[in-house]
Amino acid sequence: MSIIEATISTIVDNEAISRDFRASWGLSFHVHLKYSDGSKHEILFDVSGDYGVWHYNASKLGIKPSRIESIVISHWHADHAGILPSVLNLIGRSIPVYAPTRIYGMKEVKLIACKEPCEVYPGVRTSGVMGWPLKEQALAINVSGLGPIVLVGCSHPGVVEIAKRIMELEKAKVYAIMGGFHISTSKDGRRVGEGLVSLDVKYIAPMHCTSIEAKNSIKEVVGARYLTNAAGRIIRFSSRGLEIIA
Repeated sequence: MSIIEATISTIVDNEAISRDFRASWGLSFHVHLKYSDGSKHEILFDVSGDYGVWHYNASKLGIKPSRIESIVISHWHADHAGILPSVLNLIGRSIPVYAPTRIYGMKEVKLIACKEPCEVYPGVRTSGVMGWPLKEQALAINVSGLGPIVLVGCSHPGVVEIAKRIMELEKAKVYAIMGGFHISTSKDGRRVGEGLVSLDVKYIAPMHCTSIEAKNSIKEVVGARYLTNAAGRIIRFSSRGLEIIA
């Protein structure tokens, strides 16, 4: 059984793709998976820290909270995990939450601490804990015929290092990487862009905690590999490659 299609919708980001959506400092992705045997799964990667923006954008995107089956938290900063209790309440049932570490005050949450890589579903697993003292994890979604699509929260351990970790785990080149890159200068943008190009990452989407200067610098370096993403965007990965749905 393999993933034949992964549709990733950006619920929350610092920027919005159009005026139809709202922007907020934070990050949240919705992932819809289709498998070769006809099965489907829905995952959240991070939930952001703004419930009003999350709920508004999720509704505009047609996301049904009751269908979400699991949540992956990149790290415990409020702009990535702050509204977790509210989102779980909206989902209305106990679902697994995969996080890099346990945290005080989450006794009622079905929390799975992923010190080592955790399989969420076939073809979907976390990177395992990276970084010190702030512990963070990424999520790899291995789409048949493409390779891993990597979602990152803030990339505190370094986005190039995260890409390398996923390549080691999946024994394949990273097809796309998207999320917060945690860089602010043009110099850092060039360094990150060159590093990801050297790994032959096909699509690169810096978001959230990546400054405009750093984004522009990455775009100059990576050229056609640059992928613009923000709240309201829907991207589908399948045997046809990458498709911008909205």
